[in-house]
Amino acid sequence: MNLVPADSPHLRERAEDVFEVNDDVRAIAADMLALMYAKNGIGLAANQVGILTRIIVIDLSREKNNAVVMINPTILKATGEQTYPEGCLSFPGRKVEVTRAARVKVRYQDEDGDSRTIKASALFAQCIQHEIDHLNGICIGESHP
Repeated sequence: MNLVPADSPHLRERAEDVFEVNDDVRAIAADMLALMYAKNGIGLAANQVGILTRIIVIDLSREKNNAVVMINPTILKATGEQTYPEGCLSFPGRKVEVTRAARVKVRYQDEDGDSRTIKASALFAQCIQHEIDHLNGICIGESHP
């Protein structure tokens, strides 16, 4: 598994919902995590590896042992505002000041297909929003349609 080039059309396409969480989906998530760790990232969306399915992986831990896999993530509520410089594995060396919600409530399916709802703030909220943007075909620093 590799990152697609920055000019790949996959980065500008909306990913499709996952209809069944199965071993193939779990394998994609595991490969995405391995690539994300190898590239020293904290988040990765399936679009970034050329797979147009709604899967994101995130791990903010220093030890790289606290991965969150989100399948079909949906932001239910977003509040507050924060601005941070963001980087992106698809655009190495590029940093963009991005304003996002400071807190989000997100519904997703886990690797067992179970529905989960979490609340996230600060960097975790920012990362979730960044990766969901990718699933919607929006790249760093681009405005929402």
